Amino acid sequence: MLQHWHCRGSAVLLVALGVALGGACSSVTTGVDSCRQIESVRCTALATCDKDTFVGTPESCTRFYDIQCGRGLVDGAREPSSAELKACTDRIATDCNVARDPLSADVCSKFLTPPVVVADTAVADTAVADTTDAAASETD
Repeated sequence: MLQHWHCRGSAVLLVALGVALGGACSSVTTGVDSCRQIESVRCTALATCDKDTFVGTPESCTRFYDIQCGRGLVDGAREPSSAELKACTDRIATDCNVARDPLSADVCSKFLTPPVVVADTAVADTAVADTTDAAASETD
């Protein structure tokens, strides 16, 4: 989803929401407004939760994420419904641990986490075998 979750030190990777927050490159953006709403709430919450380490102001943090969220949520994440977004932002606003890591809450992770792609193990095994065979033949 997002490439950085906090203005300092408490970075995550959507997540990932970058996140982790860095996914594969794509020209399609999903969830720009959702990303901005989530990060705005996070900035406000983290300014209180981490007041000893938070750098800047909630407003400067929000301005930073207004730009960062121009790329939308992490590739593969889906746009949340308004009810899902509200549940996530409400949880972020009231739980410092979730403000630090939104993926730790089911109400956020169910739309911020890209779906897991299961690789075809036969193809992967063949690729490994091919590189192993090639390395062995070079040493012969």
